[in-house]
Amino acid sequence: METKEILREIERSETTAIYGAHVVAFGVYTALRALYGVSVRCFLVTKAEGSPETVDGVPVLPLREAGLDPARTLVLIATTELFHEEIQRELRALGFERSIPIGTHEEHLFLSAYFESVGRFSRKAERALLRRASSVGPTPDSVGVYAVRSQGDKPLRSEARFSHPVVPILAGAALSDGPPADPVNAEAGGRTRLAARSDDTGENISRKNRRYCELTATYWVWKNATQDVKGIFHYRRHLILRTGEIDALLAKEIDAALPLPYLCRKDAKAQFGRFVPEEAWRLLEEAAHDVHSRQCAEISRILRGPLLYPYNMLCARAEVFDAYCEWLFPVLFRMEELGRGLPVVEETRALAYAGEALTSVYFLLHESALRVSHAEKRILV
Repeated sequence: METKEILREIERSETTAIYGAHVVAFGVYTALRALYGVSVRCFLVTKAEGSPETVDGVPVLPLREAGLDPARTLVLIATTELFHEEIQRELRALGFERSIPIGTHEEHLFLSAYFESVGRFSRKAERALLRRASSVGPTPDSVGVYAVRSQGDKPLRSEARFSHPVVPILAGAALSDGPPADPVNAEAGGRTRLAARSDDTGENISRKNRRYCELTATYWVWKNATQDVKGIFHYRRHLILRTGEIDALLAKEIDAALPLPYLCRKDAKAQFGRFVPEEAWRLLEEAAHDVHSRQCAEISRILRGPLLYPYNMLCARAEVFDAYCEWLFPVLFRMEELGRGLPVVEETRALAYAGEALTSVYFLLHESALRVSHAEKRILV
């Protein structure tokens, strides 16, 4: 749904509430309030546990305790798409017939407009860079975008379609049962494989996958892929890259394509803390300061800022992708070293979440030097 349609529905409603109380909800709320003067009665959640009491002074209430009149209330569902259907069923069961799911498309429209209004990530400037690129046409030899798969992937009802080559890569392949992986045969050694490539060939950290998640595939692409453009997607999350963005990367008119960063309710540290303990954050900061000691002040400033690039997803010119990895992985290895023997590092995905925070640090540190196009992200269900 386009922004104008959503605003018309809000105007028709006596009361507007937002379902959700974290980064998606906060970003949508901030854009609606700042750009269009929309007043939100409350934020709705399924249960109070794990949710803030207020967001920007607006109460956060369990749906069944909110006291809203279903006939007069429009509910904007601002959570990840993975929960939209369940939330819509709950709303209908309680008589709320008017709701709008805010998916990644609608979120992108709101946040793009908001960021531009505060002088960040100008859409006009990004479009101008794309127009300068001549049509080159991506090929498997020039573009290596890898979609990370794992043995635990769940079936999807929808299918991704791309305007450029995308190669599935099995992450954590070294932890799979059976003989060593064949990067070409999907049925190597009689094993059923999810992807034509795997992260346990060449130089790799495949055995660290339980802690690093998709970053073992990122490491493999850094060390082994030879294309002019390199990228990492997930099996259910990807960037919608227009042909112009791929052409601009190949023509060196832009340096990278990233999703828009989340606008965190407090800061990147608070968002990180939703998923991992405080001790992991301390190790992350210590490792980043150890490895990049000359950038300590800027690293701390960004980590305590409101922006967070999500999902460890990007597509970049090979030189930029490699420079990013050369900056990123020494910090993660140092964090792993500092956390040796600690469950917070060895038994959780803290290192993968640390990768998100550090991806944000890297690209915000180099914001003035790198020409970044912010592409719409998509989540498949």
